[in-house]
Amino acid sequence: MEELLEYRRELLERYAATVQDWGAALRSLPPEQLHTPCTAAGWSFHQTLAHVRDVEAQALAPRIQCLTDEVAVHFPHFDDLAWMEQHYRPDEPAEAILAELAALRARELDCLVPLQPRGWNRAARHPWHGLRTLMWWVERSLYHSQKHLDEVTYKM
Repeated sequence: MEELLEYRRELLERYAATVQDWGAALRSLPPEQLHTPCTAAGWSFHQTLAHVRDVEAQALAPRIQCLTDEVAVHFPHFDDLAWMEQHYRPDEPAEAILAELAALRARELDCLVPLQPRGWNRAARHPWHGLRTLMWWVERSLYHSQKHLDEVTYKM
């Protein structure tokens, strides 16, 4: 049990640090490269940061909140690419996107840090992923953010 508690503590530390890592990457990026395609999909740093924020805001944070509140049994599918196509704003300040992502993570951490061990096992069903626990959703959120961060910082 101690190993699991330590894993969750480290998971939450990394979960918080990822937003700081995005900020460091943004500050180290020359402004003229903010909208230059840099991913395999042809997205820029700005688009990728907006995507991470939007998936967090529209899908991951609500799922984490529902599970910490014990109110969810089923989550709908979220089409992140359709959302980007309809809502992406290239003129939105990158610092504002980062601030929103940081606020989302802070709210999630406010719910997760005091959570008792058995709360991490609360689960809900997703149409693609099946029955998944709160811990899985936190891991998924961290993976998503880190994967995209690694992608945009690979060539920096």
